[in-house]
Parts: sequence; structure tokens; C-alpha cells
Amino acid sequence: ADDGGDLPASPVVDAAKPTAKLQLRLANGKRVAVTLNLDHTVRHLRRVVADHGAGDAPYALLAGFPPKPLDDNDATVEAAGLNGVAVSQKLC
Repeated sequence: ADDGGDLPASPVVDAAKPTAKLQLRLANGKRVAVTLNLDHTVRHLRRVVADHGAGDAPYALLAGFPPKPLDDNDATVEAAGLNGVAVSQKLC
């Protein structure tokens, strides 16, 4: 799995731009409500995972149903279809 390489700074939501809300389920069972702008990327979501102390071990992010891996770290939240979706962290 790809850890996202160099992670960006923690994403800051710009309220003037469209936002997406998603549920992040960490491998440790913790659930996090995440709000991002549609132009944030999967890499920003990985930063959120790291901010919650869950990014140390190799992991995959899975989204949607059936769950599909979020392999493209440069995909925007909008392009990846993450608005209103549950994303889960699975340790590799």
C-alpha cells in the first residue's frame, strides 16, 4: 500500500468553497467525521488519518460499497466520489 509519501499540512476547509462530509473509520475502531473541500485530495484524507495517530503502519483506505481502494492519492475528494461516503482504514 502507498502511505501517500510526503503528506500535506492538515487540510483547512474553505467555507466559501463546496464541501464534502464523510465518515472515516480508523483501523482502531475510532470513527471520525471529516469535512473537506471538494478540491482536497485523497492525500489530505491520509493526513487526517495521520493526525489521529493512525498513520504509522502501512494501510489502505477503502471507500464506498462494495469498498474500493483509494489508490490515487492525487484524486480530489470530488473525483473520488467521497461526499457522504464511509471511508475505512484497513491495515496491510
